[in-house]
Amino acid sequence: MNKIVRLLTGISVFVFLIVSVSSVYSAGKNVSEKIAVSKEVKGCIKELKSSDAAKRAHAASKLAKMGKSAKPALDSLLKVLNDEDPGVKLSAEYALGKIEDYSAVGPLIEQLSSKNSIVKFYAVWALKNITNQSFGEDAVKWKNWWKENGKSLLKK
Repeated sequence: MNKIVRLLTGISVFVFLIVSVSSVYSAGKNVSEKIAVSKEVKGCIKELKSSDAAKRAHAASKLAKMGKSAKPALDSLLKVLNDEDPGVKLSAEYALGKIEDYSAVGPLIEQLSSKNSIVKFYAVWALKNITNQSFGEDAVKWKNWWKENGKSLLKK
């Protein structure tokens, strides 16, 4: 009986060690991945400041592919919403919609006043993706909804 108890104890310790080592390895891998993403986000933030519109648009598109992990670039994306180049605006709107942060809602509502229908289309898409609301291009309805709900949503 003692041999069986010692054997089971030994097996339990062995399994515990394997699980522990596996967890440490996984945690280290996740940290490495986060550092790599952070470097990529930083590179995109730098590119958003480029004098070349194509580079700015490409950086915003790369951030969109990263989704919520691109959140550190939020302020930079909000700045390029006012870019003169519509391609940069579209890419920034798409990225903001993928990041899904409520702090982008107000600036995206402002994009609904654009004369460019594609800029408005992507602003509506991003707004709907972030808020799960659907007011189309009706800036008044968006503004009213945001006035009513914005403060509580920004606290989340």
